[in-house]
Amino acid sequence: MQTKDYLRTIWRRKWIILIVAVVSIAVAYFGSSAMTPLYSASTVVRIAQVQDANVSYYDLGYAERIMNTYVYLLKSHPFLEDVINRLNLRVTTQDLDRMLDVELLANSELIRITATTPNPETSMQIANTLGDLLVEQGPQVYSGPGKSEGEILQEQIATLEANIRQDRALLQTALDANTAQLEMEAIQDLSSRIRLQEQAYASLIEERDNAQLREALLENSINVVEPAALPPMPSSPRMDINLALGTLLGLAGGLVVGFAVDGLDSSVDSSEDLKDIPDAPVLTSVPVIPSQHAQQKHGQGPAVLAPDNPGPAGDAFRVLTNTVWPADSAPLSRPLALLITSSESGAGKTTVLANLAMQIAQDGYRVLAVDTDLRHPSLHRAFGADNKRGVTNVLANPSLLSTSTQTTNLPGLSIITSGPPVERPAELQSPARIEQLIKGMAGKADVILFDSPPLSAFADAAALAPLMDGVLMVAARKQATEDGVQKAVRQLSLAGATVLGIVLNKAKPDRSGRHAYAPIPRKRPAMQDSGEPTPSTSKSNNANASKSDKVLDIKIRG
Repeated sequence: MQTKDYLRTIWRRKWIILIVAVVSIAVAYFGSSAMTPLYSASTVVRIAQVQDANVSYYDLGYAERIMNTYVYLLKSHPFLEDVINRLNLRVTTQDLDRMLDVELLANSELIRITATTPNPETSMQIANTLGDLLVEQGPQVYSGPGKSEGEILQEQIATLEANIRQDRALLQTALDANTAQLEMEAIQDLSSRIRLQEQAYASLIEERDNAQLREALLENSINVVEPAALPPMPSSPRMDINLALGTLLGLAGGLVVGFAVDGLDSSVDSSEDLKDIPDAPVLTSVPVIPSQHAQQKHGQGPAVLAPDNPGPAGDAFRVLTNTVWPADSAPLSRPLALLITSSESGAGKTTVLANLAMQIAQDGYRVLAVDTDLRHPSLHRAFGADNKRGVTNVLANPSLLSTSTQTTNLPGLSIITSGPPVERPAELQSPARIEQLIKGMAGKADVILFDSPPLSAFADAAALAPLMDGVLMVAARKQATEDGVQKAVRQLSLAGATVLGIVLNKAKPDRSGRHAYAPIPRKRPAMQDSGEPTPSTSKSNNANASKSDKVLDIKIRG
């Protein structure tokens, strides 16, 4: 398929696409309206990386583990229980866990804590409480639940201070006694021990000070950089986003359904659907003639346009006339015989025949319309004629040709109705009898238009087609199928008929409001001359203009 084919399909199935899109938008709107609004509030916490005694500050793997540890802590059972108790929430830890979303912000030391609940104030309180808990309890990740390093060092310092005081007291007592029994070596050992303890004491003091510094840094390493604010509007459902998605999905679904329906629908919608049928171009496109449905409903027959009709239907039949019978056509000794048929019933072939006959007659030629649809005749109703005598009489007795021909008040136009019904119409329409009828009109008619049954219903048209100079195939929009028309054209070709083209009936107007197509340059079908040419009748000067698509009441002359 080409781009224009896709666009044509979209235009043809526009209502399906629009309906699916509207339904999708309605579902998105009412579905969003029925959902409980949820409010999201977020707290952003910074976790500053602090140098550990055993881990390098630049150990990225360690930093990542620390950050993931905080994420886990925020959704751990103790943290959630503490939040529930502080805020007096009537939810379980599992419910609260589903309300939370904790994420690490890429390439940063930040953690975003998001709480989503139906109450905006509750969402804000949960997010802020979790942030505060992390600030309070976060440093324990490094020290654990026991004593801190500073506390342990302080205990060691206190013990060492007591030992030093005790040893100093012993040394002083020994020096004050100044007894001979005290050996000099013992005094020196005690002095050395005191000196070593003082050195250890100084080292512990330094370690304690460093530990206290690290603890102070840890206490300030976690802080809330952006507390949660009261959300002004729901985070879900987002009506604008849902409607946009509903529109996109609706259009996409509508296109899928539209193309699927178009693929399953084999009926003819426009002349483009028939363009690929070989050797059968679309000659013209005829719109529905006003009052045609009403006339057929009340049994009044096909609608016939007024002469020189300026409307779209009139244009279509003028195009068709110029195609099958050009204005400069020379008269022939043998009438040009054309068969009008269709691939399906109800295509409007009699309407096409009647209006084509009128149009050719208005150009000054003698036209004979013959109803060979002996099973469901309608030509007599199109022209308001009686059907007491007609084709069945002429084919049975050729001498009745003149008396069976009825003239109309349109100069040059005569008709032969179907006549009384017969039991075996196919046998009556033998090739010899039809040929004799055509020859019998030599010198009396320039063009003979035969109305025949649909090809899909009876074999009459296929039998008559090879006897004609050309065949016009009528296909009704939304009734005919491309396969059906193609099959009918192939059937006529195999029978040896000359298919002039297709007339699309009951068509829609194009964007310009017109229905007809430009005439296709073609020669008049070749015929065998059997004698001297007869003079052409003069062109009629009595054609009366009428309003667009006005239906004409053709009278039969007595």
